[in-house]
Amino acid sequence: NYKKELEDDTLKMAFVGRPNVGKSSIVNTIVGSDRVMVKDMAGTTRDAIDTKFTFAETDFTLIDTAGIRRLSKVGTRNIENWSIMRSERALKRADVIAVVVDGFEGIVQQDLSLIGRVIDDKKGLIIVVNKWDMVLDKPGVDKAHMMERYIGYLKEKIDFLPWVSVIFTSATEKKRLTNILEEAIIIAGERQKRVKTAIFNEFLEQAVYKHPPTGNKKSHSPKIYYGSQVDSNPPKFLVSVNNPNHFHFSYKRYLENKIRDNFGFHGTPIIIEYSGRGKYKDVRK
Repeated sequence: NYKKELEDDTLKMAFVGRPNVGKSSIVNTIVGSDRVMVKDMAGTTRDAIDTKFTFAETDFTLIDTAGIRRLSKVGTRNIENWSIMRSERALKRADVIAVVVDGFEGIVQQDLSLIGRVIDDKKGLIIVVNKWDMVLDKPGVDKAHMMERYIGYLKEKIDFLPWVSVIFTSATEKKRLTNILEEAIIIAGERQKRVKTAIFNEFLEQAVYKHPPTGNKKSHSPKIYYGSQVDSNPPKFLVSVNNPNHFHFSYKRYLENKIRDNFGFHGTPIIIEYSGRGKYKDVRK
């Protein structure tokens, strides 16, 4: 299916967020921007209308833009449910998700659960803090340091992940909106990244040497043999060990931090799985 193949080469992106955070203004401004060449507004997929465009020589599919545009026509009582339902669908189909939050109102529970869902689904994540002009217009705001302060605030609110991108936008002033697309291109590249097995094993040896795996209460003899990257988009690593149950849960976090320090993978969750050798199993054969 040639058309499908073509479709699959595009960078699939979705904008999600609560009603009234400015998603539709952002999407409409991006689609109307001089730097964005729109190709197709009406490719229908399961009643969701996607927008296809090219930006910085990259082909994008903006997932379910109709859902965003149509939201204003739904009664306020249903708007929350409708928005959540459409977000679910967009989350499944996109690779990179921009979660738009209201910078002026601050982070609320629904924002946190959306961000949590993106991470659970292992999608690329950009947090878009919109209405930044209103934040800067508050009396007594230290404009020079406000972004740093806001990132500090986000870190308190979210079990914040150092790999997440944060972009401060103003849809009304059309500020930094195409930065979201630039960031999405970087993240899509990171999600496709592959680490060669020999290099990964060299890295693994160093990481284990610096901090040998800690056992849990039941066992004090966790061993790592070797590992490799087995998938991309999202990146996935399989680490061969004597017994996955012997490892303290925090060791995966240590490995993830080290992998990111060495190889990047900015803006995307990564998956690390232990593979137990069993009695006679040797994965290398």
